[in-house]
Amino acid sequence: ASALLANLGVLFALSQVFVLGVIISQTLPTRQAIWTLIAAFGVSAITFLLNRLGLDYRLSVPQLQAFIPVMAASLVIICIIFIARHFTGYSLRVKFVIIFLILSLFSVGVVAFVANNSISTNLTQNAGDNLNNLAELQALSIGELLVRQIGVLESLSIDSQFWGRFKTANAKYGSDPAQILTAIHDLEQRWDTATEADRLVSDTLFNIEAIELLALRKIFPAHVQIFVTDKHGGVLAATDRTPDYYHANEEWWQHAYNNGQGEVYISQPTFDQSSATFGLIIALPIYDPDQNVIGIAHSIYSLNELKSLIRAGGSETQSIQSVLLLSNKQILSVDDDELESLDSETLAQLEASSNELYGEFDFEGLPSFVGQASVIDFTGEPAIANLDWTYITYQQR
Repeated sequence: ASALLANLGVLFALSQVFVLGVIISQTLPTRQAIWTLIAAFGVSAITFLLNRLGLDYRLSVPQLQAFIPVMAASLVIICIIFIARHFTGYSLRVKFVIIFLILSLFSVGVVAFVANNSISTNLTQNAGDNLNNLAELQALSIGELLVRQIGVLESLSIDSQFWGRFKTANAKYGSDPAQILTAIHDLEQRWDTATEADRLVSDTLFNIEAIELLALRKIFPAHVQIFVTDKHGGVLAATDRTPDYYHANEEWWQHAYNNGQGEVYISQPTFDQSSATFGLIIALPIYDPDQNVIGIAHSIYSLNELKSLIRAGGSETQSIQSVLLLSNKQILSVDDDELESLDSETLAQLEASSNELYGEFDFEGLPSFVGQASVIDFTGEPAIANLDWTYITYQQR
């Protein structure tokens, strides 16, 4: 039974020794009783050792395990009372054997208790440390993955052909702010109603810069849609037709432009309708040689590579699972394009153990060791730190 049910070896071992001891002492002759008691003690020792083996296939019944200490203590008390009441009727040899077995069980129990506590503490510490190390490694891997995607878009800033095209596009609006807004408004209205044959659309989708964007997407297919705007927010080149011409009123554009100073922006996971993709918006400034912002690059980055990294933190053989906790305290599902919520109690436990190497609490409904680490990168990119993501690894206790 100890080989099939987890954590019941102590109860079965005690049951065998005391119950068999009572039965044997009442039914067998003295000589046979002695050897049978010794055999029962040996079988009980084997049963106890089986309980200590990490047999992953064994069935765990938490409700039953909760009563093990009570059942074991009750059994011991009953058997001690029975033996004490009939002790005077036993032969001298049987009395010696019973005393020997009781002393042996006591000494073995003390040693087993101390060893079990020491081993359990070490195993718990090792499991927690390993989970924490794994969480830190995978969190860093995710950060570095995002850094590489930033580098893909930043490569557009080193193309001198882009500089000339951006300067020409920025100058066509004029210098008067009111005139610029009027020109962009007119182009926005034209874009909304234009067909693919319209010069405004065709020049955006088939110019030299658009061809370079298509080549970039072919090399990095996770960037499912790439386009660039001039410094006023008008689309200059794109891999696909965008729903709008004007983008300076959108959050990602305003972050990337940053009042003309420029900064990298990465969104939380979101569904982009124009590309029908659940992914990240990555936007950043394009600079001229004098470090002036002359345009903004935008990409919809698919989450497939990110999900693969999340899965890589798990281990079926060691029952380790991993999730990515987003800034809104939801989990990114690796199986579909959805966000899953965590209950408030689990979130509180994560917060309480955030400064510890690991935590021990129920996660996803199971008693678990839990390790966690913030997603960062080697360069300390602010856009990645601002995501406020946490990589979580957990293993059932």
